[in-house]
Amino acid sequence: MVSLGPVGTTPIIKDNTIVFWSISQEDYDALLAKDPEVANRMEELMEYYHNALEIASELRLRGFTVIFGSWEAVSVQISERQTKEIAFNPKDFKAILMKAIGKEPKMVTKFFGEYSDMLKIISEYFNIDLSF
Repeated sequence: MVSLGPVGTTPIIKDNTIVFWSISQEDYDALLAKDPEVANRMEELMEYYHNALEIASELRLRGFTVIFGSWEAVSVQISERQTKEIAFNPKDFKAILMKAIGKEPKMVTKFFGEYSDMLKIISEYFNIDLSF
């Protein structure tokens, strides 16, 4: 895991970065209190964590910055003087946020967390082959 500053600060995401975001324990507990069925998504989240860790290792070897976190929002650096805030929705449970050089940031939340799905999402955005 990578820490980007003191708790309460908004991290700044730069080019060639992949963020594996997941729901915080506090948000999970709040959703669970409202809807006990939320517990059924824990297996999905565990698979996502496992696959994200495996993929992160390879991405780091290829020179990407990989970040894991549970923030409410991040700032993505668009240019030297411009940032764009992107908020995460706890109801999504997980997200992959990507920023490539010269591209708009992209956040994907609608996927199960399977290894092949995550590779495809990242490969297509960065236009690279991640078939490892």
